[in-house]
Amino acid sequence: MGLLRQAIQLQPNFIAAAPEGKTPKTMSIAREIEDIARDLIKHQHDHPPVRDLNRDVERRLTFADRVAADFARLIGSWPFVLAQLGIIVLWIALNALNLIRPW
Repeated sequence: MGLLRQAIQLQPNFIAAAPEGKTPKTMSIAREIEDIARDLIKHQHDHPPVRDLNRDVERRLTFADRVAADFARLIGSWPFVLAQLGIIVLWIALNALNLIRPW
């Protein structure tokens, strides 16, 4: 986008000035492209740059917040849930078959 902006600033009608042999339709399309490019440049100036709010929130997290988030991510994951389910099913099966002695 930077090169397009420079080209428009250096020669405002650089696209509309079609070489010989170009049809009026081609020149019309070129003018439309030029108008779109100018609108994009104007739009960039009308709005402040976009901030990454997720990064801002992550910067403010304390060590305890990061540990809690990691712990919640682990405990809430499917591999952890399925592993826990497997352990419980195995424990129930071993108790049902009386292969382990309770207490």
